[in-house]
Amino acid sequence: MKTKLLFSVLFSLSLTAFSQTLDSEDFNSLTIGNFSEDLTGATAGQGGFFIFGNNGAGTSTNSATSNFQVVAGGDNSSQGASILSPDGDSGLRFLFKFIDWSTRTAGNDIVEFEYTFNTDVLGGGSTSNFRSFIANDAGGVILGWEFNPVDGVLTRLATLNNGGTPGLFNVGTVTLPANTWVRIGCAYNTVTGELRWAENGTDSNGTFLTNGAGVDAIPNQIPAEIDWLALAFTGSGNTLAKEYIIDDYESKATATDQLLGVDDVEVVSANLSLYPNPANNVITLKTDLSVINVTVFNSLGQEVISKNSDFTNINTFNISDLNSGIYIININTEDGRTTTKKFIKQ
Repeated sequence: MKTKLLFSVLFSLSLTAFSQTLDSEDFNSLTIGNFSEDLTGATAGQGGFFIFGNNGAGTSTNSATSNFQVVAGGDNSSQGASILSPDGDSGLRFLFKFIDWSTRTAGNDIVEFEYTFNTDVLGGGSTSNFRSFIANDAGGVILGWEFNPVDGVLTRLATLNNGGTPGLFNVGTVTLPANTWVRIGCAYNTVTGELRWAENGTDSNGTFLTNGAGVDAIPNQIPAEIDWLALAFTGSGNTLAKEYIIDDYESKATATDQLLGVDDVEVVSANLSLYPNPANNVITLKTDLSVINVTVFNSLGQEVISKNSDFTNINTFNISDLNSGIYIININTEDGRTTTKKFIKQ
């Protein structure tokens, strides 16, 4: 009875663990017009946002503080933020804001970043891409996206360890419709290095990076900055500026995944992933660790599945007989570690 009571308490705490907003902005309280008059990124402007822009060494000519505006045309007839890209084949336009990771509640080790943006007209002539990402305290990309205005392809990006050399990798794509407001989110677990993406609930299961591929997620990075970046690549031949409008930004520190309220999203981990989540009949555990035991508990602390042998890199569990609800799975490995994950049976 004591064991079950203790489990129930721990289970309850795991589901009600603190989640806190690090920063958010809907732009409605800001004044329409320029964010800042300092294009060097040294001084904060409206809402605590910084701006940085240059024309690069190519043909761009339009770098100015007016590239970054609070505008009336946000989502749902609200105000939003406009970033105007370079009008040539070079240059950068950064809108960014710092977050203070040290203020998070103990145990809230997952940073989440969500916002809404408008895909606008596709193939309108500009080839100036749009990036958004969480940056670490060294200014490097942790994870985010790149949007192509020509074909509407949104590419998931992450800095991963490739055989000892960090690099920015493409971690899958999704094609977005034209002239649509899209809610996108990503999350990074600072302890495990796990990375997650979601785009309007798009199911991105099926692509995983593992040690076996020679590419690993990188844990222990400190989230420090949220960036939106319009850029033109040298030699791209771009000749037109492109306006990108964003709205309803939020960054959070959480103990459990809450990304867009959807769990069936991309997972990249150095050694373990569990999918799909939520699940109907089968759930899959993929890992390169040496697993010795897996146990699944329901919300009452009752053991409902146990497996003690014959583990491979990909292991499936039949959950079709389980009642709908939330479950905890404990994965014990030969190195003495126990990894606990939550999943939802639909």
